[in-house]
Amino acid sequence: WRVTPNGQPEGRDVAEARVYLAMARGELDRASRLAQALRRKFPDAAASYLVGRAELLLERPDNATDALRTAADGDPHNPLVLHGLGLAEAAARRDDRAFEAYRRALADNANHIATIIDRALLEVERGSDREAARGALEGVVGKLVGDSSPGQLARAFLGLAELELQKGDVTAARRDLAQAAAKRRDGDALLSEDLAQAFAD
Repeated sequence: WRVTPNGQPEGRDVAEARVYLAMARGELDRASRLAQALRRKFPDAAASYLVGRAELLLERPDNATDALRTAADGDPHNPLVLHGLGLAEAAARRDDRAFEAYRRALADNANHIATIIDRALLEVERGSDREAARGALEGVVGKLVGDSSPGQLARAFLGLAELELQKGDVTAARRDLAQAAAKRRDGDALLSEDLAQAFAD
């Protein structure tokens, strides 16, 4: 653990913030190391959540799932934790478990926008319930627009564009892709990759 200028050990809040900063900067190995150190010192749901999110960003879905299941066991009504678990289960291609984690997250917060979007995107990707996905994504870009971040709106528009492409409506898909591009933050590499892939298809 680092120490402050007055020689005291750094607090937990600062250690958690360092993990988030490393993730935001794309320093994923560093984020993972910091999260693991945090969990060794504080073996609780919050630390396990950070380990799981770091592992997910490193594309290690099994490790992420293990950590996020531990977090969900320790904090079973936290939609943020359950959303993360859903992402990890989906990345590991365990769709039934992913949908169950998303269902639990939405049972605790019916307007958890990240969960609404990611559940719908999984439905679009897997072709399981396209109409439900469309309704959810349209709800985000319509009714929940004021509660959504630009990145969330961009991802919702990407999902809608994919649905339009699946129907063969290229004009509508281009309209939704333009909306997604307009919402993209500068430096959002992941969304940039998604947009490039969508335009290439």
